[in-house]
Amino acid sequence: MAKRRKQTLSELLADKLSFIKGKEESFLDGLESTEKALFGKLLAILKRFTQKNGTLVQDESSSALLLRLKKEINQVIGKSGLNGKLKNFLVSFDKVEDMNRTIYSRVIGRPVKTGFTLERAILVDEIADRLGQPLQITNAITNPIRNVLASSIHGGMTFTEAEENLKRLVVGGKSGGLIKKYAGQVAKDAINGFDGAINDKIRDEFELDGFRYVGSLIATSRTNCIEWINGTGKFKKYAIRPGTYRVADLKAMIAIAKKRPGFNQSTNPKNFGQLRGGYRCGHQVFYFRLTPEQDEQVNEQISKSK
Repeated sequence: MAKRRKQTLSELLADKLSFIKGKEESFLDGLESTEKALFGKLLAILKRFTQKNGTLVQDESSSALLLRLKKEINQVIGKSGLNGKLKNFLVSFDKVEDMNRTIYSRVIGRPVKTGFTLERAILVDEIADRLGQPLQITNAITNPIRNVLASSIHGGMTFTEAEENLKRLVVGGKSGGLIKKYAGQVAKDAINGFDGAINDKIRDEFELDGFRYVGSLIATSRTNCIEWINGTGKFKKYAIRPGTYRVADLKAMIAIAKKRPGFNQSTNPKNFGQLRGGYRCGHQVFYFRLTPEQDEQVNEQISKSK
């Protein structure tokens, strides 16, 4: 039997990215049915709003319906089955931890025995608080729904116009609607944050002084992510090659990044792997040891740019 080829670090990193993305998609799969159920419930409420000459009007009855929205929404979320999906999703954190141990054992040259109990507990608690309780999701989506309905009344819209606005918000398009977008952001930030927290902790423990910014770019990628991936723009002088940098230059790069939209202002060199390019960022930070030649290369680039 032929010996199985050992995967390269790039292949291991690509596998981890693919695994994380797949788990995010699996978690969100099926939430469309909850969004449709919610839209059906809201449409039934909309039909009870007072109308005059074909348009919605504000009166005591309509105002009372708006005030009862949270209760109606919470009933739908409570039946969504999201709790079970969340439990399955959190199991994937074990695999992310195992994959990181394999990757960094290759970099460091010996098994990584570092524990990540605290990092896991913090992020699991956060995602459980935001997605594990129906009322938390209800609180997050009620105001946008209430605002759409209220503006429909105040604007004197027809029932059809109000229905279209509500559907656009709740059901959405190809990327999903209100629940899927909210749950997607929380889930993505949690699993990528856990992955990043592991990377940051290993960096500190083994004094790794270089990093790669890994992942693909899409149409909505932010400027910071584009420049970190490509080694261009404001980050060009810090790049060893596209996507590869020194940890020592993180402070300067983060100072640049904070001036741009979408970047998490809490980001610093210590938590860079965890927070990366901002909210809903799907990229990874992978740390390694620099060579003297790489260090000198960047020093020369910075010196020439002055």
